[in-house]
Amino acid sequence: MKRIEVLDALRGFSLLGVIIIHMIQQFGIQNIQADIIYFNLPLLDSSSTWFAYNIVIGRFINIFAFLFGVSFYIQMKSAQSKNISFNSFFTRRMLFLFLLGILIHSIYNVEILSVYAIFGIILLFIKNINKYILILFTALLITGGPRVYQTINHNKGVSTEIIEENRSSNRYNRETPQHLENPSLINTVKHNYQSRLNGKINYQFGMFGRGYLTLGIFIIGYLVGRSKYLEKLGDNKKLTFRLLLLSVVSFIGLTCLLNQFPDTNTRLLFVPGNNLIDNNLIFVKALQDSSLVVSSFILGLGFIVLYQNSRIQSILNSLSPYGRTALTNYTLQGVFGLVLFAPWALGPFFSKFGNFSLIIIGLLIYFLQMIASIYFLKKYRYGPLEWIWRSVTYLKLQKLIK
Repeated sequence: MKRIEVLDALRGFSLLGVIIIHMIQQFGIQNIQADIIYFNLPLLDSSSTWFAYNIVIGRFINIFAFLFGVSFYIQMKSAQSKNISFNSFFTRRMLFLFLLGILIHSIYNVEILSVYAIFGIILLFIKNINKYILILFTALLITGGPRVYQTINHNKGVSTEIIEENRSSNRYNRETPQHLENPSLINTVKHNYQSRLNGKINYQFGMFGRGYLTLGIFIIGYLVGRSKYLEKLGDNKKLTFRLLLLSVVSFIGLTCLLNQFPDTNTRLLFVPGNNLIDNNLIFVKALQDSSLVVSSFILGLGFIVLYQNSRIQSILNSLSPYGRTALTNYTLQGVFGLVLFAPWALGPFFSKFGNFSLIIIGLLIYFLQMIASIYFLKKYRYGPLEWIWRSVTYLKLQKLIK
């Protein structure tokens, strides 16, 4: 099948946002708390923080998830054209991704590859379901259907009243973790498996329910792939612009609706403890998730609108090599994050940087990776991890050198 070039560019674009937010979050790596003492630029730092948490967080990774769903459909059609058993083909593909994700988790506990592999298998089971049923199922996932069920079960077992929001359920004394008390790679690995793995599962499949939202976006990507919209992008300029306009109007409407509610601490859903979960909190969280998805559409569709301009397209295509080696680049982002922020590496230094400085460093890393991707793909067909992944998938070493 002919490669859809916009997907590679859009994938590279999504990973640009991923490294920006991960730099500000310091790749989820803990360090001893300390005041910022290096490159402290209050105005730029506060602006960078606002940008990261209002424009980037959750949105670029949603685009990445959407593209996974699109790729699922493309791979399915490609396998059919080659008379390959797609179920076996894709199961091997997801098994490799899951094992790679679990391995990466040892150094990079905010990785999402293992979670994507699980959702990929789910797509395998629902791929033949009627599209209207899939749309309803997706709407249920995005608006927090599983969360409602979990909340009902939680509230049945709670006899105490809701604790005031300014009283955090996480506030308790605990000793300094071993990986901070005695920093080392071994202790970091132990901490990531013994502590952070449970946190990841709770974040994805607990009442906060980030994983259900991601699964819904996977399905949207698959349905868009089935519609062949991206294959006929040149003929769909008006449709793309209308979808963008609809997304903007929907986002404004959701924002106005959210503003009718008082500030709500939805992070209580992480660790609800003995707190009763109020219905308003569930409704606000559903609105927030819906708004997040719609704003992701705005970014993705805005990118496509620009891509449909021939002059701008040549510029945006510079992101394509990064997108074609997305698995390698995403993994390397985590390796860079480990070196920069691990308490036994450069963490005691870089963890004290302001957010603006961290974003600049992240952009530098991204630029270096992009240059490396461009030169690598001039000689080789795939990125290193992509080549291994493809070889495992086909159970045969693939030709690497062009």
